[in-house]
Amino acid sequence: MTVKSNSRQFPFALYLTISFVEGGSVLACELLSARMIAPFYGTTLFVWSTVIGVTLTALAVGYFLGGFLADRYANNELLFIVLSLGSVFIALMPISAEFALNITASMDIRTGALLSALIFLFPPLACLGTTSPIIIRLANRDLQHTGRTAGTVYAVSTVSGIIATFFIGFYVIPNWGITSPAYYTAIIMALFPLVFFIKGKKYTYAAGLLIALIVITILLQKQNEPSSSSEWKMLYKSEGLLGQVIVADWNGEVKDISEKNRVLFVNKQPQTNVLISNGYSIWPYVHAIAVVSSIKPPGSDALILGMGGGSAADEFLRLGFNVDACEIDERIVQVARNFFQLDQRCHVFIDDARHHIRMTKKKYDIIVLDTFTGEQVPSHLLTLENCLEIKKVLKNDGLFLINFTGFLKGDKGLASRSIYSTLAKAGFDSKIIATPGSEDTRNLVFASSPIHQNYSLISLDRQNKCCTDFMKVPVPPPFVDSSPINLTNSLIFTDDKPVMEIVHVEASETWRRNIIKNFEIEFSGLPIF
Repeated sequence: MTVKSNSRQFPFALYLTISFVEGGSVLACELLSARMIAPFYGTTLFVWSTVIGVTLTALAVGYFLGGFLADRYANNELLFIVLSLGSVFIALMPISAEFALNITASMDIRTGALLSALIFLFPPLACLGTTSPIIIRLANRDLQHTGRTAGTVYAVSTVSGIIATFFIGFYVIPNWGITSPAYYTAIIMALFPLVFFIKGKKYTYAAGLLIALIVITILLQKQNEPSSSSEWKMLYKSEGLLGQVIVADWNGEVKDISEKNRVLFVNKQPQTNVLISNGYSIWPYVHAIAVVSSIKPPGSDALILGMGGGSAADEFLRLGFNVDACEIDERIVQVARNFFQLDQRCHVFIDDARHHIRMTKKKYDIIVLDTFTGEQVPSHLLTLENCLEIKKVLKNDGLFLINFTGFLKGDKGLASRSIYSTLAKAGFDSKIIATPGSEDTRNLVFASSPIHQNYSLISLDRQNKCCTDFMKVPVPPPFVDSSPINLTNSLIFTDDKPVMEIVHVEASETWRRNIIKNFEIEFSGLPIF
């Protein structure tokens, strides 16, 4: 039995080609959207859950709508109109994402990420989902082969998605960023309806699609133009493993500091902040780590997990330590060498911190965990199991130092108190250093050791001048009195229950809002994508 349609059939291979492009475009939109959200809401479990959930919702709506339209209006014109709409929405993603993320920036992570994704990700994916049932209806020759037709179309679309996932994730985004891949994905998809409309003498449709793409092209060019009035001077920008990385010089005024400073941003969160003139970090926690570590003699072996611009590595080298660093994103290493003058004596491993700990055979006197991606520390690095693994590669009298956000009391401090309890469960004796400032702007440094350390032995003569003369860190540093810390409701983080992101969400939201406020609202003059 044959299947009738209101339009002549194209070769089956053409429909499969369209399906191939559609499948790859779906995964392109999904990956690109996660990177678009990252500068505002990070790359946490909440963000990826949002992206996946909105993707599936949009495709479900598209499949249902496409099935309805295919039964009622089965013709090629319908297919190419839907493809045209999809291509326009994809090209608009960098613009609509900026709009959506700016209006949701004050919301909590879950609400803001979800609402923004619904605004800029749902429309293109709903259009792409609509095309599959229409393609199946148009490509099917007879009812006896409906299953084979549907299976082939979805298989081709899925294979394309698999290829796009690896190609875009491993090559395109790291080398080309976000805006260009979105635009060229849209252009490739738009070629099919343009050719159809022109050949079919449907010039109104063709002109409308061309005008829309031209307008979007102009808007994208304006979006990427640097602001001449900005006090930020961007030196470097790329997209990759950790998300967006930017290096910029700030030419404005910083409280109590008259010199210009250079900042490394990861997903709009500053990871390194130094004076351009001498490379000194202007963040107290870096100097607090150096002061505590100075209890160890020159020649000690130190490992830094999460290098950033290399401020802690520079401090350790000044103390005469042998410094290894582990950084998961190779771009960060290049940035540290090229823009923050990281000393070649620092030996860097490109690896996940936990994997490196598991594989290394070396024993260290000092291990520093400073692995923020945005405002979050990856949860697998703060579990009991990882603390025990770190203990194995730490010398018996070694130091294990963790940099974390500054909350210690109430619900926002639950994550910090849980780290304290997890370290105790792993057999570490821990003290906490709180850098100056309120809880929502300061850092906490956990100073832990398998043995009880006598920090009163820290000598003033052993200190780097940047710590005592510039940052004026007390020697020994002031430790938080741990006796009033209420550990009643604290958790032990484990691999089986990696709940760090959940218990830390309120604190990280507050931290992110304060950072954005302190680094100029909307980061005026710096590109979002």
